Amino acid sequence: TNVATGKGFDVCAAWKNRQARVNQQPSNSAAAQKWVIQDSGGHKVLVSALSPMLVLDLEGGRSQNGTTVHLYQDNGSSAQRFDFLK
Repeated sequence: TNVATGKGFDVCAAWKNRQARVNQQPSNSAAAQKWVIQDSGGHKVLVSALSPMLVLDLEGGRSQNGTTVHLYQDNGSSAQRFDFLK
């Protein structure tokens, strides 16, 4: 859950497929908002609780503001690796 908004990452319609969009929504206990954080080469991968094959991904590896965030199969790219800062 984001501290500023009180919202969590939510997989739209709880779709269990590649390219399902991820939005911010008010936090609830649904599986669509649950993530497993795994270590990967000094970074973190956010694996969807809906499917262990799908991870949080920046569409097309883009880094611009407004880039679509969705689920995608883990391919080891930097678009799927995150760092948590204090």
